[in-house]
Amino acid sequence: MIYFVVNKHSKNLFLFVFIVCTFISRAQDDGLETNLDSLILPSQNYSFHDCSKSKVTLFNMPVNSILDVEIKTDFEKLFQTKKSEQSRIEGLLSYTYKGKKVRLPIKIKARGNTRFTFCKYKPLDIKFSSSTDSTLFKGLGEKIEITTHCGDMEGQQWVLKGSETEHVNRLLAEYYINSMLEMLGTVTSSVSLCKLKYISNEDSVLTEQFAFIVEPDEIVAERCELIKTKEQVQYLSESALMTVKLINSFIANYDWHYEYSDSSGWIGHNIKFLKSENDLGYILPYDFDMNAIAYPDYWKNSSESFDEHCNLFEEMLSEYFSDKKKLQAPYKILVNIPAMRNMIKKSYMNADYKQRFIYWLDSYEFILLNHLSKYRKYRKKLL
Repeated sequence: MIYFVVNKHSKNLFLFVFIVCTFISRAQDDGLETNLDSLILPSQNYSFHDCSKSKVTLFNMPVNSILDVEIKTDFEKLFQTKKSEQSRIEGLLSYTYKGKKVRLPIKIKARGNTRFTFCKYKPLDIKFSSSTDSTLFKGLGEKIEITTHCGDMEGQQWVLKGSETEHVNRLLAEYYINSMLEMLGTVTSSVSLCKLKYISNEDSVLTEQFAFIVEPDEIVAERCELIKTKEQVQYLSESALMTVKLINSFIANYDWHYEYSDSSGWIGHNIKFLKSENDLGYILPYDFDMNAIAYPDYWKNSSESFDEHCNLFEEMLSEYFSDKKKLQAPYKILVNIPAMRNMIKKSYMNADYKQRFIYWLDSYEFILLNHLSKYRKYRKKLL
């Protein structure tokens, strides 16, 4: 594990690595269309892969429900231990639901990559030490992950820089983006909003802030009738690849890529691979914190204006979704935009973020409407 000291040299090195990775991923993305066609198998249906709704109570609450959660542990040790030296430490997770407080012993560690390095309040990996059968976590297995608000790291936030308000609103933005993608009923993780109170072993409250609980990958796979596996993924569903491109382009998220190698099969950044029973690969996207709507100042996003993001979305639709047999997924996004817009209007984000998100939805709704109206079948539906 390489740790970055924030000085001019390391900052330039970090940027160089990011730029090289971005260049390689784009080159690989272009090359996949021509050189690896035999590993991307055509689909009979180019709609989103259908997944059933989660049956877990935690992920069936109204989108603006807030679960009050407390975690008591040695946060100083947890957040100051290097990633290479992280091991689970004892803790206690408590939550209040319908007036009843439930306490669960846990073993906890910090997780993440960029957020581990640059966040004061790092994302959390929690393992339950006792049965969860009579709790809100029933059916989720023994582990959950919590995405936190990050927080300022004493001026070292040159990658995830921003005020406390910005950190909180970016966290909320990521939560609502996940929730909007859930509306599509496809391969995405369910999420549940909470207010997380951080408590030291000495009973001192360090802070209390928004966070969200993420559905385990195994549960996502199960309700999507797929399998999480450590085995190599050799063949990809063309439909799965197209729809994950559509999703990331729709939310203006460029912090992801995919590639293939003989030694490892299909791998990627900010995506995970699941398998169908016939060994066909499907893609689970995650970590949308760097998207250009919530974080336009992130260096990967700041070189392009909002109009340019719109142009990129239009180009993606023209390149991958011009065949009339492949329009089901863009159409499903379009018909869900009114509900997405209503969600944002009622969200906990501040006025600036709400305005930004609604402008994005209005603009991309127009782009989708214009694209689909070129086709007679959809023109009739949209009248």
